[in-house]
Amino acid sequence: MNFFAALLLGHLIGDFPLQTNRIAQAKHQSQAMLVIHVLIHVCVTAALLQNPLNNLPLLLMIGATHYLIDSPHVGAMHSGASRGFLFDQMVHLSTLSAITLITMFSPDTLPINALPTTILYPALAYGLLLGGMVFGWIWANEIALSTTHHMRQIGWMQSRMLLMSQRAGVALLGLIVVALFVK
Repeated sequence: MNFFAALLLGHLIGDFPLQTNRIAQAKHQSQAMLVIHVLIHVCVTAALLQNPLNNLPLLLMIGATHYLIDSPHVGAMHSGASRGFLFDQMVHLSTLSAITLITMFSPDTLPINALPTTILYPALAYGLLLGGMVFGWIWANEIALSTTHHMRQIGWMQSRMLLMSQRAGVALLGLIVVALFVK
């Protein structure tokens, strides 16, 4: 379970605090930006594992599956921004679950997390909160396009939720860096 939590945390960090607006918009039009996004995920996951070079096949599997999921033809399979976001995250979650199950069949090579569980699980909860904030921003923008009257709460979410998530992500990154380098 700790291994899956580390994979999920790596995904959340790569998709939320470390995915800039520019990368999020350009990764569907530019192969280079998609590759940069995937490399960020691989590097974050590597940082969350002890002896990452010993886990190269796992990291390559993470990179390859993330590349396939985020490729433009897969992203076009849904309608609506909030549905697309949820679909994308559910496919990533399912893929990380499958990778965890595959890895568990060879327990002698099961990667060891670099973070202690006292940091891993609170960081994971915080990362999920950041993802929820991004979803709230996406939903607010979608609602604002489809309604004729503009509610103040929706306007607040449109103008503030993404920026709050990005700024709050800096705290998560700081926690992870400190936990990894201060022993």
